[in-house]
Amino acid sequence: MFKKILKAIRTYYFRDAIKKVQRDKSVVGYQKAKKIGVLFECNSADDYRTILSVVRDLEKEGKSVYALVYINAKTLPTFTMAQVNFFYCLRNEFAWNLKLKNTHLFNFLNAGFDIVIDFSSGDFFPLKYLVGLCVAQYRVGFYHEEYIEVFDLMVQDIPGQPIELRIENIFKTIKMITPASHDKQF
Repeated sequence: MFKKILKAIRTYYFRDAIKKVQRDKSVVGYQKAKKIGVLFECNSADDYRTILSVVRDLEKEGKSVYALVYINAKTLPTFTMAQVNFFYCLRNEFAWNLKLKNTHLFNFLNAGFDIVIDFSSGDFFPLKYLVGLCVAQYRVGFYHEEYIEVFDLMVQDIPGQPIELRIENIFKTIKMITPASHDKQF
């Protein structure tokens, strides 16, 4: 029962906060995107290596990348290392009412990304909250019926699928997008 009440409170604050976000929505193709924000949920050293690989691949393609990695712990695990443009978010960086406690979270929200991509599972609330408040032009993530208003593009999430395949599915989808020059705003 406590979890239901907490979820209702979070949902209320979340919906209220989303209404206040002002951003310039536009369809941004992968080829045109220069600044990309990526959000990951990291549960193991293998997840961490996958995240590093994705960030390095994007940087090799000339993209400016800001990675935000959520770790469901109070302290950083030993497998994490300091990286340039790589920031960690721990569960204690959110207040009970979802107020953010760390400046790098505010910096992420206001970084002005061309595209922000959420690689977390469809129902993972902390990262959906951050994406919902992000002023990115184009938001991409996995489908979940509770977060339709958060994303501009949602990709089908297949439960149990390895993270590498999930990442590949998102990149295949966004690489197909080439907005018409007269149809950028929506």
